[in-house]
Amino acid sequence: MGNHGSRAIDSAQEKRKCTKKNAFSAMKESQRNRETQDEKHVKSKGEHKKLWETMNKAISGPFHGEERRLKCGSRKTKVQNDSEAEIQGTAGQDDTEEERVTEDQKTSRDVRRVEVKSEQESSLLRQVDDLTKDVTRYKEQARNNNARYNQVCTEKQNMDTRIRRLEVQLEEVREENRLLLNRLSKLSALRLYDNNPNITDLNDVNRPLKLAEQFNILYDDLWTDSFQLLQQRKMNEGDIIHLLLKIVQVVFEICKEHAMTMNVQLQNAILNYTGLNKKKSNETVVIEVMKIVREYRKENLKYSLKNIQKNVQCKLKDMMTDTQMQQINSFTEECTRLCWLMNIQDPQMFLSFGQVSFIGEGGPSPFDNTCFISYTHNGMYVEFVVWPALFLHEGGPLLKKGVAQGTNTPFVVARSATSLKSTCNSESINKIRKGGKSKLLKKLTGKFKSTKQQGLQDEEEVNRMHNAEDLVKEIENEDNSSYDNQHVNPVANEPSSPDSNTHETNNISLLTRTNISQVPNHSSDITNVEG
Repeated sequence: MGNHGSRAIDSAQEKRKCTKKNAFSAMKESQRNRETQDEKHVKSKGEHKKLWETMNKAISGPFHGEERRLKCGSRKTKVQNDSEAEIQGTAGQDDTEEERVTEDQKTSRDVRRVEVKSEQESSLLRQVDDLTKDVTRYKEQARNNNARYNQVCTEKQNMDTRIRRLEVQLEEVREENRLLLNRLSKLSALRLYDNNPNITDLNDVNRPLKLAEQFNILYDDLWTDSFQLLQQRKMNEGDIIHLLLKIVQVVFEICKEHAMTMNVQLQNAILNYTGLNKKKSNETVVIEVMKIVREYRKENLKYSLKNIQKNVQCKLKDMMTDTQMQQINSFTEECTRLCWLMNIQDPQMFLSFGQVSFIGEGGPSPFDNTCFISYTHNGMYVEFVVWPALFLHEGGPLLKKGVAQGTNTPFVVARSATSLKSTCNSESINKIRKGGKSKLLKKLTGKFKSTKQQGLQDEEEVNRMHNAEDLVKEIENEDNSSYDNQHVNPVANEPSSPDSNTHETNNISLLTRTNISQVPNHSSDITNVEG
């Protein structure tokens, strides 16, 4: 297209040049002709002028004679004729000159028109040339713009791809950041909650305060119901209290042992499965594992309780009859549930069963009003514990006070001889039985006398002091074999007759000081005393 346009422009320029040349040559030729005609016209005018001058001289001069007049007349006529002919010729020449001038003017006008058209054509050609150049330039710019556009489109696509990739990376980074923040907050919360009983998760329905309330309800409702049911079986009040307290103690120890075993097993299983035990453990791993263990124990509460209740039932079979187990089954199950929930807390909750002062084991145990409330009697010393005190953790704050029987006698006097056989260990009995009126009896008598000298005026307590010496004598007189045969668990055997109950209420047992938090393996080998 560009070559065709250039050829058209060249041909137009050539035509324009030819037209100009022809016009100029015609103008020059016309000008030369006009100059020649002007010269001829001037010459003819000069001749005419001379002729007229001659004619005037001839006409105006004196003529002599007729001949001269005739000659002059003929000459004049001839001259006139010639002049007329010349004038006519000059007129014809003038007409021809006018025509020629008119033609020249037309030619000039045509030349001017041709020149104007040529100039217009030249201007148009220049415009066409300029426009062609502009078109060429614009086409080049368009090609460049197209190339630039394609480049920009490619860059845009690349940028869009990069933006999408960066958006995905940004979203991944945000998600990772969110997960890290959640992990950090959880880790901070775990560190805050871990072994920190001062912070309670209010979303946990089994948090320590709720468990304390349920433990108190257990004592108020189910303990009372079980107590009444066992009383209907004509069990002694002291034996019932001892049995129910013993159940709580045994269940709590079983749950505690089971929780510790489960912790170890679950930690080992998690570490072995993840392979973290092969690496250097750190605080984060330990916290995460402990969290998983705690969550597992809470989520699998029902399944864990079934196994624990089976263990509790097996343990309690050695302590009571099947009938008694059926009567207090609700108490046992609820106690097992609460004790298990207490032991899966972090840290574990703690039950304090208190300490009771007994003969031969040191001084009396004072009644701690901060941890226990009185059962039926107040006093300076603890006679027996009815219900344990509940703490947030061992050495921690108190959640619920326990229940204990108070007495003002520095040594506890039990209400039945059966209690002596069930609560005193064999060593203490042998000491009392074989020692006779030995140092033990002297110590007992001396302490009773000192108590009396302090101003003890209660008649019941005085009678107990007097009967204590009789009880020691009775023990001394009994045969060793009779003690071995009678050393059975009174809780598992109900009284045979009202007479035996009457006999038991007339005897007084001397108890030894012991720590109730220790649980014996078998009820027949009881060496520690529970109030």
